[in-house]
Amino acid sequence: GGFLAIRIPTNRLPAAQANLARYQRQMARKARDFARADQIRATLRELGYEIEDTPQGVRWKRIS
Repeated sequence: GGFLAIRIPTNRLPAAQANLARYQRQMARKARDFARADQIRATLRELGYEIEDTPQGVRWKRIS
């Protein structure tokens, strides 16, 4: 299956959808599909979440 575009007209993303997008990004990175991973990161940023890749793993947080 392809990338599931998550577009919500508000600035808030429900936790279940955020988790789904985070999982999809993880799978894209594992498949070395960095363009898709970046697209998912951009979508999450638009919706108020910041993703940070660290040596300890991925961190994400709500931004204003």
